[in-house]
Amino acid sequence: MLIMLLKRSFKFVSMRKLLCIITLGLFCSCATEPPLPQHTIAYNNVYDVPVKTQLEQRVVVPACISNEDLTRLLNGLYEAAKKTDGYKYSTHPTHVYIYVHEAGVDWRADGYDWLGMVSMIDNEEQGVQLKR
Repeated sequence: MLIMLLKRSFKFVSMRKLLCIITLGLFCSCATEPPLPQHTIAYNNVYDVPVKTQLEQRVVVPACISNEDLTRLLNGLYEAAKKTDGYKYSTHPTHVYIYVHEAGVDWRADGYDWLGMVSMIDNEEQGVQLKR
């Protein structure tokens, strides 16, 4: 029924071309984001008190990660962190800090030795920062 209706609407388009257009449209509308680059969340801490709900993550990645993949990873983790819920004092975190460290670096010994980070302070996005 739908095909017949579409065929009447597009008199000058052959049935084969019409099916190709429909298939292409479905394929394009269902396209998904590529998976996030390889990473391990080594530390995930929640600080939930009446004045703020803070989420801090330390993430470890391979040394060969590109700046493009690092930025994509930080943005993906940040978007996921903002949507977390189930906290006692806030619906979602009001503060988010995500630090990405190179594999083999002891981030516990020197928390400032990160490759990139992203943060949100009092619900204001601070953006991605890269050190390299």
